Amino acid sequence: MSAAKPSARKSLFEYATLVVLRGGISLSQFIIVVIAGTILDKTDFGRFAIVYAGARLLASFAGFGAPSFLLKDVPFRQAKGMPWHSVPTALKWFVALPLLICAIFGASLELIAAQNFTLYPLRSGEGGMLAATGFFWSLASLLGAWVRATRSSMEAMFVAEFAPPLALVAGIVAMWWLGNTRVAAIFLVCCGLLLVGQIVLLLLHAATKWIPVGGDGAQPIAFKDLTAYWWTVLLNTASTQLDILIAGVVAGPLATGIYALIKRITNIIAIPQSIVVWILAPRISRASALDDTNGLQAHARYATKMAFLPAIAIAALIGLTAPWWFAHFEIAWLPTNIAMLGLLLFANLFSVSCGQPFLFATQTGNPQIAVRALIWANMFSVIWLFAAGASMGIVAIAVGPTLMYAIINVYSRQKLKALYGIEISALNLLKKRSL
Repeated sequence: MSAAKPSARKSLFEYATLVVLRGGISLSQFIIVVIAGTILDKTDFGRFAIVYAGARLLASFAGFGAPSFLLKDVPFRQAKGMPWHSVPTALKWFVALPLLICAIFGASLELIAAQNFTLYPLRSGEGGMLAATGFFWSLASLLGAWVRATRSSMEAMFVAEFAPPLALVAGIVAMWWLGNTRVAAIFLVCCGLLLVGQIVLLLLHAATKWIPVGGDGAQPIAFKDLTAYWWTVLLNTASTQLDILIAGVVAGPLATGIYALIKRITNIIAIPQSIVVWILAPRISRASALDDTNGLQAHARYATKMAFLPAIAIAALIGLTAPWWFAHFEIAWLPTNIAMLGLLLFANLFSVSCGQPFLFATQTGNPQIAVRALIWANMFSVIWLFAAGASMGIVAIAVGPTLMYAIINVYSRQKLKALYGIEISALNLLKKRSL
């Protein structure tokens, strides 16, 4: 059985709408880089980047993979006419335990800061704000997944992706206006705004019964239900944030600040890919529930067409305008920094060209593929980042993303091709369409 395909006009409209919304989200993330990189000196920006990367990683660790689990589980149960799980265990796994984990982690970082260890790159207060931001970012992802699976991709994108960067931008601007650009103060304002926003969201939806829980046959969530998704999300976040965290240890906040600026700007290349993920996640889950391999291949072609070709244009634009934004951020036009730019441009383009292995693995009920790929990729990359970064400097850190993406994407692509006979990489554009 083949799932009905959306009309070309509807798909184009949906993509255009999400491009606008995602563009606003990406603009907010870019504004974070522009404002923070302009206001803060490179050493402070390095600590800012470390706190940001650490918060994202902690959010994935403390969140137990809830967003990915919900995005797979809710549409699947809807397609099968099955009830969802009970509320008490959902609150335990997705709210109470993340809060406890983040509180313990924040206290531990503050104790380390008090000892004045040479290699510890953060100041007092910044570790606690890292933990608090991680908790509220975890809640934003959870609420966004609920909204996305049950109501609207547009609203969900705002809740999960736009609100946290917007709060962080507000924190930067507010502290700059008050004359206090301490990193801890910036993240404190961000957390306060996220708390208020999430309370308002829950109050607005309290009377609409937008969470499809309970019913006959509803079961509590067990840890085994979350394990694969947890590892996938945690390891995936680690694959994008560990280089900055390790750079902070082996290269120091100053070099990390320059590296983080270049990396955040080149990450714009992946914007089209992130849009495609939001469009296709529920569709792939439903196609998988219906054993529709033709539908899966069609979604893979759609993902490539809408992500890879625009990514090439964005990469060219970033490269051509590099002299201008290097000068704006006072990044020296040195061979070391130019090499980092080239390596990070290549890493992002290579990743986009490989398609959506994580998306297809998790949404088809095979998160173990992504987990295995990520375990190997993170293991080899951490070894490289510590060994080469300590001996060869910050340029060696920039090799890490390419190594990471190569291991992840090649392994996952081959496994998915063996299971379903589908080509998810840009090579699918070279094949004749069979649908």
